[in-house]
Amino acid sequence: MAANNAHAIAAIEKMGLPPMDILEGHRRSQFAPPITRRGAVAVDDADALAEDMGTPSATVNEPEDEA
Repeated sequence: MAANNAHAIAAIEKMGLPPMDILEGHRRSQFAPPITRRGAVAVDDADALAEDMGTPSATVNEPEDEA
């Protein structure tokens, strides 16, 4: 839409102009794919990650008593 090229004009003629809050980036369309950011943890995995933080990631063998 911002480019205002032939494809944008054809889409506007066919479907109409999208709401301004979507065009301005304040709201996402229900048809828009989810935004993925590099290094971000998915919301569903965040709880699992927080739970795993309490357990050590490696097992350390303690030395046995030499008797």
